[in-house]
Amino acid sequence: MRMHFAVKVILAIILLISLLLHSAVYIGRDLAADWLLDQGAEYAGIERLKIGWLTGVVRLEGVDVRTPGQRDLKLESLYLKIDLAALTEQRVWIRQLNIHGLYGDITQHTEGEHKGALQIGPVLIPAATEEPAAEEDTGSSEWQVGISQLSISQLDWKTDLPAQKHHLVLAEAGLEGLYFWAPVMPVH
Repeated sequence: MRMHFAVKVILAIILLISLLLHSAVYIGRDLAADWLLDQGAEYAGIERLKIGWLTGVVRLEGVDVRTPGQRDLKLESLYLKIDLAALTEQRVWIRQLNIHGLYGDITQHTEGEHKGALQIGPVLIPAATEEPAAEEDTGSSEWQVGISQLSISQLDWKTDLPAQKHHLVLAEAGLEGLYFWAPVMPVH
């Protein structure tokens, strides 16, 4: 009888954790949209967010942020696959990253109370007011990063800073085989 009760408790705990992880995705999506609205966006929508907790896959689709006086910030789709097993070896191994349809800009305020601050859509990144204190070097991190495949398509990004203005438009771009743990391996 005790074993039967223990199995029920374990199954209930597994079900509860599964429901929490499943709900966390929707709650996080809604909180992100609310945060963007709090930053000054007149509209912020995220059509779809899916996270594969056991597969390391993240899909983000239909990001649309509209801010008065700013160019719309849009992302049609993002697909990210991370090798979860590599995390045990202190490696962030991005197996695949596909970005499609990214449109937006970054500007810098040249006057007013936010002088020097950078703005991406409604998000305001304050300017540094003083030099950060020099930190004691505790050694380099053991974590390493690698990316097997990066694919970018339909990118239209503008940078408007006082010293420089850029407009980057990419129809397609890609990168394969960049691993910091294998520095002599060729990158394509």
